[in-house]
Amino acid sequence: LDKRRRVLRFIAKFSINQWKRGVSDFLHCLVEYCESLSCCDDVAVRQNICTLVGFLLKEQDGGSATEESVMSIDIKRKLYSILLERQLDKVTAVRSEVILSVADIQDDEIPNDFVEALERSPKDGGFP
Repeated sequence: LDKRRRVLRFIAKFSINQWKRGVSDFLHCLVEYCESLSCCDDVAVRQNICTLVGFLLKEQDGGSATEESVMSIDIKRKLYSILLERQLDKVTAVRSEVILSVADIQDDEIPNDFVEALERSPKDGGFP
């Protein structure tokens, strides 16, 4: 991994660890940050936000299918909606980050109350 992705992965792991310890403010601020910058004019910012969102979604299960999910459905919805919105980005680099992010989470179990993911599952070709 390049240095940029390592830093973003560290931020994702740190925020999930804080959430597990009961400090939810950091993750909430990070999600709001991602939401606010996902429509930024700068291509590199949008690309990095998609990478960070992908790492957050991947890390929320602790990297194992046996561990119970950490994030609330509300936070997952917000992160997933960022990826849905950016899949139609005009820049190829941003769309490719969305594809990489979705590829990392495509085998995750989808809870029944997570309607957005059930309607457009990556397994069913919901993403380009």
